[in-house]
Amino acid sequence: MRVPSILLAGVALVATAASSRAQNVVTNPNFDSALAPWAGFGSTAPDPTGSGAASWTSAHNLDNLPGSGSSDTTLTGLAGQPANASFGIRQCIALPGGPLSVTEARYEASFLARAADNPTDGLGNATVQVRFFSDASCTNFIPGAGGSQGVNLTNGLILDDTQWWTIGDPQFLPPGGAITASSAEVSAFIRTVNTTSNGYHVFFDRFILSLNGTAPVELLGFEVQ
Repeated sequence: MRVPSILLAGVALVATAASSRAQNVVTNPNFDSALAPWAGFGSTAPDPTGSGAASWTSAHNLDNLPGSGSSDTTLTGLAGQPANASFGIRQCIALPGGPLSVTEARYEASFLARAADNPTDGLGNATVQVRFFSDASCTNFIPGAGGSQGVNLTNGLILDDTQWWTIGDPQFLPPGGAITASSAEVSAFIRTVNTTSNGYHVFFDRFILSLNGTAPVELLGFEVQ
């Protein structure tokens, strides 16, 4: 069944109710019992310093499965905090069979931003990102080989106590048509979009990174403008 979708500023934003696993190179994409190998991280210079916390929780998960969970992620509010301060989670993935020629990638993550947990100023943003590296430990970034998609946490649409949303890019194309990569870093984070003293609180779940036209068995009906 096709799920309803909403497009905001060119971002494919999909109301989500199902899980997909096949052809996914992400480890622990569904947070079934722990946060690891995901790790929390905050933004650093040249961006403003971001602080917060990330932990595994069983309180909310995309599939409502007993024992499964999600990443409970918080960006701490600080007085006068400028735009692009962020905190989130990330993991480095050694690509199977790497070094690997990558001609396209699909990446996505789902999130829940509860109205009960967040201010309604719209100055928080949930973002998912992928970056490719020439080495196996996500150290040597390949110039231009990264992409991100995000959506502002606006009242009356995104902020909802039960609705999960999916953001991502169904066909990221590397610079020059192809790159040779040995690893990829997948991350999701909350960031400020303007100066605000408020903090924000998001649950992240079900990450996907598939390469070179492989796709999860259950597609989610993405649309692009």
